[in-house]
Amino acid sequence: MKNIFVVIALYLFLLACKEREENINLSDVEFFDDISDLSIYDTGFKTPIETAVCGLKRYDWLDPSTTGKVLKIEELPEYSLSREAIKSLLSQYQESKFIEIKYDVKVYRFRYTTQNKGEIVEATSMFGVPVTEDETPIDLSAVLWLHGTSGFMDDCAPGRTSDGAYSMVLMATQGFMAVGPDYLGLNSFGAASTVKHPYLGMEATAIASLDALKATQILIKRLKLPLNFNKNVILWGGSQGGHAVFSVDLFAPYYAPEFNYIAAVALIPPTNLVDAAVEAVKRMGDDTVTLAAVMIELSRWYEMFQKMYEIIRNDEPLKPLDTLTNIMDTRCGVGDQQFEIKAPEDLYLKEFIESITKKEWEGFEDIKCILKENSPDFTFIIRKSSTPFLYVLSEKDELVNTPVQRISFDRLCQKGYEMEYLECKDASHTQGAAWSVKEQFEWVRKRLKGEKLIESCKIKEPTLCSGTRN
Repeated sequence: MKNIFVVIALYLFLLACKEREENINLSDVEFFDDISDLSIYDTGFKTPIETAVCGLKRYDWLDPSTTGKVLKIEELPEYSLSREAIKSLLSQYQESKFIEIKYDVKVYRFRYTTQNKGEIVEATSMFGVPVTEDETPIDLSAVLWLHGTSGFMDDCAPGRTSDGAYSMVLMATQGFMAVGPDYLGLNSFGAASTVKHPYLGMEATAIASLDALKATQILIKRLKLPLNFNKNVILWGGSQGGHAVFSVDLFAPYYAPEFNYIAAVALIPPTNLVDAAVEAVKRMGDDTVTLAAVMIELSRWYEMFQKMYEIIRNDEPLKPLDTLTNIMDTRCGVGDQQFEIKAPEDLYLKEFIESITKKEWEGFEDIKCILKENSPDFTFIIRKSSTPFLYVLSEKDELVNTPVQRISFDRLCQKGYEMEYLECKDASHTQGAAWSVKEQFEWVRKRLKGEKLIESCKIKEPTLCSGTRN
C-alpha cells in the first residue's frame, strides 16, 4: 500500500529541494563499531511465549533489555522543514483544512540492533521530532508509524523515499515523536539486510518495531534533543501497517511493557489471512498475487519454502514461482501486470485451490498453520493488552477483502478487543485510509484526553468519510 500521506508528500517535495537548513551531519557517527558481542547474553531472561510452532525448532529470545541499541544515525536536512514553509505549501490544497501545522520538524534515520528468531540482526528506522523556535523542551507522546507494503528488499525500504520521510514530517508537526521502522529485510541505509523480509510475520514485525521505539530514547539523549518523551505510544498504520498495529499490540506486553500504549489506529488491516486466502483463489483480483507473496515470505521465515512447489505452479513457460520470487527479490512491488497471470489457475496448483476452497486444507495443514499464527483472529499469542482500537475499512477494497474483515472485526471483539468501527463508503483500498485522515486524528485526540470509546464493537454502515472525493 502506498503511504496514506503520499499527497502531502507530493505537496512538500518542491520545498524539500529548495530548503536545506544548516544541520550537523551525523551520518558518520557510529555509536557501536562491532555488535558481535551483543549476541552473547546470560541475564536469566526467559522467553515468555512458545516459539516451536508450525514446524519451527524452539528458539529463545535475546533479553529485550539488550536490544534496541543505536548503531548509526544520519540527519536528513532536506526533510527538516519550518512550520511556515509547510503551511504555505499546504494552503493551496483543500486537505490542509484537516491539518494544523504546529511545529518545525527535524527528521533522521538510524540503524539499530534487534533480533530475529533469537539472533542479533540490524534494522533501520526513521525518526521525526517537533522543534520549537527557542528549543523549549516539549513533553510529547510517540507515534509508532507502521508502513504499508512497499516491497520485499532493501531498495524498497520506506526510509529511502520521500513518502516515508513525510510520514515523519506530518506526525512531528502535530507534536508527536514519530518513529517509522522499515521492518526486517528492508534496510534503508548502510549494510544490506541479512534476513529476508518476513511479510505479515507478526513476531518479527513486532519485535523489530518495538526495538526501534526503544532505540529512540537513546537518540534523544545522544542528540541532546529538547524532548521529554512521556512514554505514551500511539500505534498507527495501514494495510500491512494495519496488520503490524495488531502485531505490536499483541507482543508489546511481552517485549516492551515499559511503554503506555494508549491508542491503536489500524487502517484496512488484513487480520484474517486464512479466510482471505480462500477468497483470493476463487477469482482473479488484487489479492490473488499478493497471497502468493505472503506465503512465499512466511514460508521462508518458517523454513518451509519447499512447500511452495506444491502450491504455486512452476511449469514452463511462465515458471510462476521462480518468476514471482525473483521479482520480489529484485524489484519493489508485485502484481499480475508484471507477468502473465490472468486467473488463479495460472498461479496456483489445482490441488491447492480445490482443497482450500472447500476449507479442508488437506495436505496443506502446515501452510494453514503459518497463516493462522500470523492472523490476529487466530494466533496462539494470548493478548494481555487493553489498548483501544480504531478499525478502518474501505467499502470497495479489492486487496484486503472487506466482507472477510467485517467478520474478523466481530471475532476480535469476542476475544476482548475494544474497537470503534469506521468503513469509508465507495473507497478503494488506499482511499479508505486517506479519506479518513480527519477522523483518525480526532479519534486519537480523544484517546490522548483519556476519553473512553463510545460505540465499541459495533459494525456501522459505510459512511462518507471527511476526505471523500468523487
